Amino acid sequence: MGLFKTFYLPPHHKLDLKFRIFFSSQTDVQISTTLDDYYFQTHDTCAYYELCDTILFSCDKIYDYSIRHQSSTLQVQVFLVDYPNYLATNIFWGITDVFLSVYQCPPQCEVCINSITCLNLTQFSVYFWEQDISKIEGWQKRNLPFRGTHKCGNFQFYGPFHEFDVIKFNSIILQDHTQIMIRFKLIIVQLQRRRSLEILVNNKQQNHNYHFALDSIDKMFICGQSQVIADIQAQYQHYVPNLSIEISIPDMIDWGAYFGIRDFEIFTDAQKVTELCNDHNINPFDGCFNFQFDCSEGCSNCVQGNCLECYSNWQHDLYNNDCIPKCGDGIIVGIEECDDSNLIPNDGCHECQFSCPLNCLQCQFGSCLNCNSLFQLVNNNCIPDILNYKNKQQLECIECENTHCMKCMPEWNLFNFQCVQCEADDCYFYEAICGDGKVEDLEECDDGNTILFDGCYECQYQCEYSCIECVEGVCLKFSDLKDIKIIECDFGFHLIDQNCHSNCGDQIVVSDEKCDDGNNEPFDGCFQCQYSCSLYCQDCYEGYCLACDIGYQLQNNRCYELCGDGIKLTNEECDDGNILSLDGCSEKCQIEDLWKCSTQDQERSLCFQFDNPALQLQYINMTFTKQYILMTSSQLVKQRDSNVNLTSNLQTSIVNVNQFDYIITFESQVEPTYEELKDIQYLFTIELLNQLEVDLIFNVSFNISLVNSYDLEIMNKELKLKLKNPIVLNEQQKQASQKASKFNLMIFIILGISSFIILLSGNPSDCFEVLDTLQYQSYLRYINVAFPENISIYFESSELLSIQPFLITFNLLEVFQSAFDQEILDSFGKFYFYSINADLLINFQSQFCQIAFLTLLTILYYGYVKINYKSCISQRQIIDLRREHSMFISHIVLILYQIHQFILRLGKMFSLSGLKLWILANSWDILFKIILYLYSKPQNSLRTQLSIPLCIGIMITLFAIAISYTINNANNKKLRDLKMYRHHGLIVIKKFLFLFFLIKAQDNSIIQCIAMALINTLYLGLIIITNLLKDNIDKIVIFWFEMPIIIFTFSSVSFHPDFAKHLTNNQQILIGFAQIMILSFGLLSPLIKYGYVIIEKAQSTIIIKCQRIPCLKNTKKGHRKG
Repeated sequence: MGLFKTFYLPPHHKLDLKFRIFFSSQTDVQISTTLDDYYFQTHDTCAYYELCDTILFSCDKIYDYSIRHQSSTLQVQVFLVDYPNYLATNIFWGITDVFLSVYQCPPQCEVCINSITCLNLTQFSVYFWEQDISKIEGWQKRNLPFRGTHKCGNFQFYGPFHEFDVIKFNSIILQDHTQIMIRFKLIIVQLQRRRSLEILVNNKQQNHNYHFALDSIDKMFICGQSQVIADIQAQYQHYVPNLSIEISIPDMIDWGAYFGIRDFEIFTDAQKVTELCNDHNINPFDGCFNFQFDCSEGCSNCVQGNCLECYSNWQHDLYNNDCIPKCGDGIIVGIEECDDSNLIPNDGCHECQFSCPLNCLQCQFGSCLNCNSLFQLVNNNCIPDILNYKNKQQLECIECENTHCMKCMPEWNLFNFQCVQCEADDCYFYEAICGDGKVEDLEECDDGNTILFDGCYECQYQCEYSCIECVEGVCLKFSDLKDIKIIECDFGFHLIDQNCHSNCGDQIVVSDEKCDDGNNEPFDGCFQCQYSCSLYCQDCYEGYCLACDIGYQLQNNRCYELCGDGIKLTNEECDDGNILSLDGCSEKCQIEDLWKCSTQDQERSLCFQFDNPALQLQYINMTFTKQYILMTSSQLVKQRDSNVNLTSNLQTSIVNVNQFDYIITFESQVEPTYEELKDIQYLFTIELLNQLEVDLIFNVSFNISLVNSYDLEIMNKELKLKLKNPIVLNEQQKQASQKASKFNLMIFIILGISSFIILLSGNPSDCFEVLDTLQYQSYLRYINVAFPENISIYFESSELLSIQPFLITFNLLEVFQSAFDQEILDSFGKFYFYSINADLLINFQSQFCQIAFLTLLTILYYGYVKINYKSCISQRQIIDLRREHSMFISHIVLILYQIHQFILRLGKMFSLSGLKLWILANSWDILFKIILYLYSKPQNSLRTQLSIPLCIGIMITLFAIAISYTINNANNKKLRDLKMYRHHGLIVIKKFLFLFFLIKAQDNSIIQCIAMALINTLYLGLIIITNLLKDNIDKIVIFWFEMPIIIFTFSSVSFHPDFAKHLTNNQQILIGFAQIMILSFGLLSPLIKYGYVIIEKAQSTIIIKCQRIPCLKNTKKGHRKG
């Protein structure tokens, strides 16, 4: 007694299988489980209980297995072992809660050792992996083609083969390679003793031997007794194109023994063809998996992910080129929840989904648990609960329930809820035929027709529904019943004017109704309470269509036109027997442009392309002032004359526009020739030079003859297409924009020099603050609105802040690419426009360079301090040198002393506080790259598993520093320093919120602009309220710098399409220049501040030096006098 299942798996190296088994038996049980060539056996002692003087054992146990596994399929067998035959009928067991987990190989890896290590091998071909094997080309048995397959359980294998049989396979590998690996599953049945498998590659140049011994000789398996399923894997050196593989078991002399193979895979180290497809998901059996085409679930034959044939339990969907379960075959596959092999609704399973019986309030898995209060549950059906129903019962019936006899008098037998008299052991029931005019068996009457209300209907007495008293089909007159008054009608009928009437549409089926679905829709199975099938239904049974007319397909109890079956129907323009477009009849059975098809109903459509070919223009896109147009032909064409050329003959223009206002260029991607038919492709680039406030119509024409294969000429030799009217800068405006960009660049350079001078003066904090300022404005270009060209030109100066030129100059880019690979993660919104790679490790190149450089400086600094600490010259030594008249030596020593003091002042950079300042200085860049990476939705891979923890660690470190600065209350710090630290923490929070809305709100630029403006406004408000800045110069600089950014972000809303449509192009250009002026004005603030700081420091230095000069002079005079 066993179960068998085959699983199809993606590339992996390990798997876990977990399931639960329930038992009810009279003895303890032993479970045997095989997972390919892994064998497990357990003995389970179950709890027992007594039932009807019989002791039964009950088990509920979970089995969990974990194995190393690489094969593309997994054969699972679960058996009860050594179970006595006389008890076989008393065992009840089942399996549930099956969980199969695979440890997949890294992305785009087909063979791996673990989740990290991938073997450089690519699958060359695969055979015998289908449930129904069909691909057997190239395989031989004893040097003759052999296409035999053998069924084993619910899967097939290639075979069977016996003692002297040799399996041979020949193929060719065209790509250059150095090795191959083969992997397959070997099945051996009736093996009696140890045997060996021999594999020969390319005429016995290399061979491997495998030896097999059976551990479970007498166990009952799916394929028979003494069965082995082994996973075979071997690698070979192989350099030539020809490949020959031979497989045999030469010493297999066991009586009745045979073997076969399946899941035969060949791998090579040839260069891999990557990403044959990409459906942006990791779902298997949907046409594309792991960037390779695969078949959809249920498909037996597919090409590039499109299914051509399905397995027997599946139905081919011509619309979507995949397979859908065949509902009604009694086999549960795919998305089916159940399959009871019928189309009866409300019987627990309908259309292969669980369904509840009518009038059921609560059900589970198709079984009713509770009925409506007016109904009672009987045999999983809700029937009316009628207490006062008048039962017509036989005198022989001694127990009756709802008109059904449940128990008869002695010597009477119960049949069909009626009492009949016959011998108990030889009771034969003749089935009467209603409508034959003979009253037989249980018939009350038989008038030979099916007319309602004629006294007899369906061989039972019947009167009009309004009849008060009916006696054997005759309604008693009201005059005879004048003292009788109707008080209550039967269930489902309503009392109206002393008559009982049914109500069609109340979802209660009564005697004069066949059905009642609660609506009045025709062709839905029930119409006006009578059975009604779908239009074009050929075979209808009680509202259910069993078969449709020719050319229609039955789906969900309706008949739909089947496009692609070669039968043209009324609502189809054509049907050429396929669902391929560009052949005259489209995939939706519509006649395509420039084609003609026969339109005779019930026949296959024939399509002809005898229309003249034509040219068409297609608008591609627009980038600032340039627009791109593609011209193509509807058919393959060529030049009729050999002495002409289309490229030189093309004439282009913009209608009613001066030719000096635009430039049109084009390139021929596919140019027609005289000898060969080609599909024309020309790409036109149209650049406007001046702003135009008129409709722009692009015109292209030619005057040569282009013909198709039928010598039909292109007639539309002049084409027109309406262009967009972009915002165009004139020369003065371009020059102004470029000057603003140069001014911005000049300020950047000055600020950079200022930061270096400040660094040399021993103030790394102020230096990093300048660099922080330089980065701030560069992020404004990512606001996702259509900026005019003048703003884009202005932002070009921001590219100076990139470290990319430095990496290229010193060949560091190649070092990073080799260390982290050149991974491309597509960004979105405005970042995609600027070609920003969202990959975290690639973007952290600048930080890695800074870390390396600072590490080197730290080593040099502490090495210098350690070596020169004791040998350095003090101020006292300098004075002594001056007294000894060694002026030259004293000057040199003085210079060395000043350099030494400068190096010591730089030591602040190499402390913990210096590290914190460096992290804060990089916070703009770090936060931007981390948030962009997280919102770019990276795929799950090893790179992602490294990047996500790196993001989390850096974010925690950065916010820990910010929080520590914000809540710092150390007693040994001055109030001025405490407020400065809190200001640093507040700036980090502002940066995070600013960048969060900049990246997160890319799809809503209005919210993006308003949120960024409000964040900066709130920042300024907190500075005023908390009085974090004591120096007036700092307050002035911050307000001077932040207010232009607030104005810029808020005013950028005007470029949103909802607002821009109310502005002219010139007005948008003016707004752009106003924004440029505001930003340039803001950049002056740090320049003025740090210029002021540098001047102040220079003055203090001069004053100190001037104060020292008299002292030195007096020293010299005293020395001379002595």
